[in-house]
Amino acid sequence: MPEKPVIIFDFGDVLVEWKFQNLYCKVFNNDAEIELFLEKTGLREMNRRMDAGYPFAKGIAELSAAHPEYARELGWFNTRWGEARGPQNTQAIDLMRRLKEQGYRLYGLSNWSREKFDTVKDELLFLPLLQEYIISGDAGVTKPDERIYRMLLKRIGRPAGECIFIDDSEENVFAAEELGIRTILYRSVEQLRRELANMGIQWHRVSSRIGGDDMKYEEVSGIRVPKIGFGTWSIGGKSGADPAGDSKSLAALRSALELGYSHFDTAEIYASGHAEELLGEAVRASGKNRADLLITSKVSPGHLRPEAVLKACAQSLKRLKMEYLDIYLIHWPNPLIRLEETFAALNQLVRAGKVKHVGVSNFNLKLLRRAQELCETPILTDQVPYRLPDRTYAENGVLAYCQQNDILLTAYSPVKFRSIKVNSALKKIANDHSASTFQIALAWLIAQPRVISIPMSFNPAHQKENLLAAELELSPDEMAQLSNLYSR
Repeated sequence: MPEKPVIIFDFGDVLVEWKFQNLYCKVFNNDAEIELFLEKTGLREMNRRMDAGYPFAKGIAELSAAHPEYARELGWFNTRWGEARGPQNTQAIDLMRRLKEQGYRLYGLSNWSREKFDTVKDELLFLPLLQEYIISGDAGVTKPDERIYRMLLKRIGRPAGECIFIDDSEENVFAAEELGIRTILYRSVEQLRRELANMGIQWHRVSSRIGGDDMKYEEVSGIRVPKIGFGTWSIGGKSGADPAGDSKSLAALRSALELGYSHFDTAEIYASGHAEELLGEAVRASGKNRADLLITSKVSPGHLRPEAVLKACAQSLKRLKMEYLDIYLIHWPNPLIRLEETFAALNQLVRAGKVKHVGVSNFNLKLLRRAQELCETPILTDQVPYRLPDRTYAENGVLAYCQQNDILLTAYSPVKFRSIKVNSALKKIANDHSASTFQIALAWLIAQPRVISIPMSFNPAHQKENLLAAELELSPDEMAQLSNLYSR
């Protein structure tokens, strides 16, 4: 069988937005003024020289001496360079992840100054997906010079015709074609998918052990977790058990299982344990193979001493009538109980096979890092409130940390906000996709790497809508618009 083609990605404006306009819109009135400034000062050409290794400070100093009337604006390009960078293209990165899962070798080739690249490289979500990359700052030469392509081909060790190069620049694509490299001139993720498919590249989602054939998922610590799971708060009651509603709760669980939900999130505190009882009953009645499901439960903050953790887990398993939990979370931190004590018991449960994976909930960054230090196995998730109007755990650094450290951020209460039905921008995007505003809010969440969610509904139609939200493809512009919708 012939080897799969190697796929080479440009970075700027393919995987991460980079534009002079992002920085200079703060001082010039429009794009035409920015273009005039770039042309007068020669900053675009100097940027290419700096991308090839010429020192930033020296280059900007030379231009400022030649154009003192623009000294302030030119200085920004050194001191505020990071503001030219826009959002990362999460859809393209997700496509890269799928390609890698299919066995394709991925490489990178980008015009980027080493001194500036080093300031942002830890934030770039796509770098861990690449087998290797070359940036012009290390090569001493920029695209479209054929030498930089030859350097990468030498490292790859495959003929040019067995490589596919993706770039948004026509001159860069043309230079690659001249060497015999197959190319795609990037314009959008949708167009990229089409052209890859036309080349016979299998980028489609891989069927997972957990979830349906087309289920989107995240894979961390050897486990595949669906992007959309099912929360069980209100199943069987709320803070206390309400057996009068059992038929309604069982019907909701039954329809969720029939629709293909496979990750169910519960807790000992939900309906005082009755939610676990009903979930176990519904799973047994469904005839589903236990190994095809993910069951998460949580230990309450009052039960975090070692003996209480062991007892709480045993009682959860008893109520569920199951032999093990796939994921066991600390529901809330308890400042009166040392995490060392709690994790001693959690590690014991993993060693005993009662728990497969450990996680936390409502942990800030300091506590999450401490949990990592104490857990003998990788922390699987931090379950937190995260939704369009509530970015607390993005602003406090937890989201970025999870994304950089292969920890899932599980967003709970993802569509619980008052304006979800009436926000005009949200409604416009929903109408463009023939979707509900609830689906768009979910799609925005799960388009982000390492973010999953656990919405809950008693209504089978709404349950189905929530699942289908995973199939919506929001454009980078729509993602940016939604991200700015409730910014403070």
